[in-house]
Amino acid sequence: MLNVFRKPKEKSLSSSKELKDVQMHVYTRASGLIGRFLGRDLKIRIDGFEVTYVEDAATGRKAVRDVVVDSDSLSPMADVNENRFERLYLTLTEAERVARRTKNAILDVSRYPHVEYRVDHEDEHYFQGQLRMRGIEQPLRCEKKLEGPELVVTCPIDYTQHGALPYKHLLGLFSVKPTVEVVTRIPVKLLL
Repeated sequence: MLNVFRKPKEKSLSSSKELKDVQMHVYTRASGLIGRFLGRDLKIRIDGFEVTYVEDAATGRKAVRDVVVDSDSLSPMADVNENRFERLYLTLTEAERVARRTKNAILDVSRYPHVEYRVDHEDEHYFQGQLRMRGIEQPLRCEKKLEGPELVVTCPIDYTQHGALPYKHLLGLFSVKPTVEVVTRIPVKLLL
């Protein structure tokens, strides 16, 4: 007899072996009077994250339930152009400076070791859920679209809504826009 009240199966994937083909990056944009012309847009890789999804036993369809990012796993990589193509890799000193600023001032890693996104609703084009960062929970809508063999999920995050101060240098002449984009590229083969 078929049990129609069967609970969906829940599975958790860490960023080790199961998610080795998944790429997650943060893109920042320079701003400010001089920063728009001389500042650098950056690409930062996220190395440590875990995805929990539920699988419907009847249909086999997988749905993401939540994503947890290790706040201490960000690695600044490169200067990028407006189309996110890498122009110049950061030097070791630059990467360390950006990582220290991001981890201490923006994410406050010592107090908040994780950033969590819980999916409340998913449809063909969007994820709708709650982002908890620095202990503050805010609604977040992420766009998803297919690009060739990958599902690309783009989440615009305004870090100032989570209690972080915007980055400014020289009285705001150089600054970083408070909204960053987290872009996750998932091979479609993992979703089947």
